[in-house]
Amino acid sequence: MCSSDLGIGSVAGAVGVALGAIGWADGALRGVPLVVELLALAAVTGGSFGAVILAHWYLVTPKISETPLILTTKLVAIALGVQLLLFLAWTATGIPGGPPFGALTGPNLILVWLRLIVGLVFPLVLAVMAHKTALTRSMESATGLLYIELTLVLASTIVAAGLALGTGLLV
Repeated sequence: MCSSDLGIGSVAGAVGVALGAIGWADGALRGVPLVVELLALAAVTGGSFGAVILAHWYLVTPKISETPLILTTKLVAIALGVQLLLFLAWTATGIPGGPPFGALTGPNLILVWLRLIVGLVFPLVLAVMAHKTALTRSMESATGLLYIELTLVLASTIVAAGLALGTGLLV
């Protein structure tokens, strides 16, 4: 597989997500935030999987350069930061159609708070810690941290997608 195939596949996947989200949300006005949510979830989930796989590679091949893992953990942390900012923006504005900060006290408040603390803040801290341990070539520690981060991201992605598609709540 060459890089152009990867680019074409990524664009095709993003277009598929966009069309599906706009169709699910019954129009572009409500669909665009859903597209952003789903693409952010995909980026963090895929990046987290990639980071764990890459970290394992360092355990069996310790002499390779640590640069790819350092870059990957940095990108995962950035993607988690973007998700956190989206959470804050959508919650503060009530997108898509709720009162500002209503998600924090509404009928799904337990899932929303779990998404915030366990699904965004804690994985972000773990991604930063994994990045810092990768900088010191402590690959076993980085791998362990990334495993925990991946587990939390997977659970959080299920919650966020379920809330988005089941109730229309973006968090």
